[in-house]
Amino acid sequence: MRGWRRTMRFPDTGLPWVLPSPNMPTFDTAVVYPGQVLLEGTNLSEGRGTTRPFELFGAPWLRPRALAAALDSPGLDLEPTQFTPESSAAARRPKHLGAACSGLRLRVTDARAVRAYAFGLRLLFNLRFQPEFRWVREGAWLDTLLGTRRVRPALERGDAVADILAADGPSHERFVRETRGLRLY
Repeated sequence: MRGWRRTMRFPDTGLPWVLPSPNMPTFDTAVVYPGQVLLEGTNLSEGRGTTRPFELFGAPWLRPRALAAALDSPGLDLEPTQFTPESSAAARRPKHLGAACSGLRLRVTDARAVRAYAFGLRLLFNLRFQPEFRWVREGAWLDTLLGTRRVRPALERGDAVADILAADGPSHERFVRETRGLRLY
């Protein structure tokens, strides 16, 4: 860890990217993952079965241009695209396997500006307006992913994403305080 600073991103190290998972082929995947993984709790493909899991998402019924226009996406370009989930390196069968999906490709333009979790919440907030949108297991999977039953009902009620994020503030601040002395680097 000589020469490493907390402000560095992985590309700053000059080291080659080694896949921590077959579904995380690039540094950009790691940047967007904290928000895009929330799509596992929905009926949208999170891009598994493609060469760009989590950087691509969509469904056969998605209207990507309207969705992109509705999303605030600092540090990301949202590119409408088509893709077909074909295979999976993971044990899980990709959603919409073999079906042409309309969707968006997330291109990281500024990794420091990306707030992946906030983007993921804004994405879910906007997806609920699509008539074909559904939660997996009536939302129980999203609750499991988040570790709380608070967020999904707030999204369903139409609570502002800023308010949902603000509600997390005290626990986030407590975590930062409690772990400050434990960090090695």
